[in-house]
Amino acid sequence: MTTRVPWDSGGYLALARRACFVCELLAGNPDHPHHVAHRDEVAIVFASRSPSAVGHFLVAPFGHHEHAAA
Repeated sequence: MTTRVPWDSGGYLALARRACFVCELLAGNPDHPHHVAHRDEVAIVFASRSPSAVGHFLVAPFGHHEHAAA
């Protein structure tokens, strides 16, 4: 039987702000592996670890940006 754990939104936000997976990927952290399709001085393109469709890739600029949308 699985034990249910209440959602800790504050803890989740603290983790997300402390360990941005894009920043960790750019830093080469082995705990955040992704398949990188392209990388240059402007941006990085990598495969999503939780794809919503086959071939789902993410594009991110270098440098940390919060609340960015395209």
